[in-house]
Amino acid sequence: MTTSMPGEAIRAALVALVDLGRDLTEAEAAACMDEIMGERASAAQFGAFVTALRLKGEDRKSTRLNS
Repeated sequence: MTTSMPGEAIRAALVALVDLGRDLTEAEAAACMDEIMGERASAAQFGAFVTALRLKGEDRKSTRLNS
């Protein structure tokens, strides 16, 4: 996912997690981490993102370890 505005990936992820109730793709999750680690996400966006992940909960697919 290519982003042009700071926090765009996180905004899209919040829609996916909260509004649509679906898991993030690997590319979506990576884009969010890129924004967070690249300091292109605000503290509020980071807080909303991790809260949305927690509220959505985990499933087997999202917690499996890559071998």
